[in-house]
Amino acid sequence: MLLSLPWSLLVPYVPDGQVILVTVLCVMGILINYGALRWLAARAE
Repeated sequence: MLLSLPWSLLVPYVPDGQVILVTVLCVMGILINYGALRWLAARAE
């Protein structure tokens, strides 16, 4: 659900020191979801 929110609306509420942390968490979440989808697709075949 969080990935569907526009991040531009959340950025003003994030302290400057945590912008990198939030960005890394978002990238990791996307990579994990992508890996899970590929794994499920491989299992389905």
